[in-house]
Amino acid sequence: MQNIHTDKSYKSADGAIAGLGEKLSADVNDVRDDVKSLKENVSALGQSLKDEACAKTDELKDLASEKLEGVMKRGDESLKFLDEEVKANPRSAVAIAFAAGILANFLLRR
Repeated sequence: MQNIHTDKSYKSADGAIAGLGEKLSADVNDVRDDVKSLKENVSALGQSLKDEACAKTDELKDLASEKLEGVMKRGDESLKFLDEEVKANPRSAVAIAFAAGILANFLLRR
């Protein structure tokens, strides 16, 4: 009788181990699914950040181009103004240039 009782204990333990194995296998599959989902979410987040960065870069590039065009236009206007002033008053232009040269020499010596 003792052997029958021991066989039942082994069968019961085998059943419990098989149940644990199935639960462990299911848990491993759940973890795999979670990792796969996490990987997809991180990939989507990275792509989203990349798209936003590209859009912001394009926006900043356009803004910089507009500012550069404005600066170049003002520079051209200033050069035309100076050219007209020099042509209208050549003596004053030479005197101002001479004075600016002396001032620059004095400041750069120190």
